[in-house]
Amino acid sequence: MRKTLLLIGISIFLSSTSFADEYVLVMSKDDNVCQHMLKLYNDDLKEYGEIKCSQHREFNTIKWEERTYFCLFDGKMKTDIPILISRFDINNDGKPEIIVKDYRRGLKGRDSDRVYVFREGDLARNILSA
Repeated sequence: MRKTLLLIGISIFLSSTSFADEYVLVMSKDDNVCQHMLKLYNDDLKEYGEIKCSQHREFNTIKWEERTYFCLFDGKMKTDIPILISRFDINNDGKPEIIVKDYRRGLKGRDSDRVYVFREGDLARNILSA
């Protein structure tokens, strides 16, 4: 009996991990946008088993430039820290902001992104013209 239950449990676990599930829309402020993204996600999951962000204009419209910067960390200067930088209107106020994306390793060695938003005049000009 235990072997049968264990076998059933393992087969349920394997079947749930080997097939892609689908996303369900729970709340929507803009139904056209949300339904479009829901279809994009679920179509990718059905066809590839994962979301192929790089193949969709919704994810690659913003162009990022690779840059490096330096900073002080524990009293020592660190140089050539990689960042991505872009300029676009992130808050829909009609004026472009400067977006800095820091993509170093985050908590417990896992990749993470940090995004900083600056008004155009608030960021040193040399970071923009480098």
